[in-house]
Amino acid sequence: MESRKIICGKKITFIIVMIALTGISILHAQDVRGVSWGMSMEEVIKIEGNDWDQRDIDSLLYWRQLLRTKSSLLYNFHSNKLVEVFYMIDGDIFERLRLAINEKYKIEARPFVPNSYAKWTYGYIIIELRTCTSYSEDFKGKGTLLFYTNKEPFLKAQQNGVKKDAKEL
Repeated sequence: MESRKIICGKKITFIIVMIALTGISILHAQDVRGVSWGMSMEEVIKIEGNDWDQRDIDSLLYWRQLLRTKSSLLYNFHSNKLVEVFYMIDGDIFERLRLAINEKYKIEARPFVPNSYAKWTYGYIIIELRTCTSYSEDFKGKGTLLFYTNKEPFLKAQQNGVKKDAKEL
């Protein structure tokens, strides 16, 4: 009888540890480029580097490569907390990115419009992929936009009965 209690206790301990590890992996899966939602601008700079191209009170702009393609990388903050990561990619790599995101997160885009729009929801992350046309000096012609947005602040505002526009958060 005593050995049954020990085995049962070990099973319960194992289950609790697995649940905890699953929760931890979900939190880490929500990170983008090694940064986490809610980080301050200075924390992001420590991880991403001091080679930013532009910096203002609520954003950081870097030039990076994504799937070996030139892109701008923009971090957006609200009250000095990271809430969005945005890429503008020079060139139409929509399909390559869509497949890479499907593979990374093991989910299919919903909704999906071929070579135009795709959206994923993964935990508190909303991932959106779009094609665009740009006439800026940095990007000319067809490009691809990729957004990672932390929707948790929006959900908390809704739960508290507060309607907030995305620009307010």
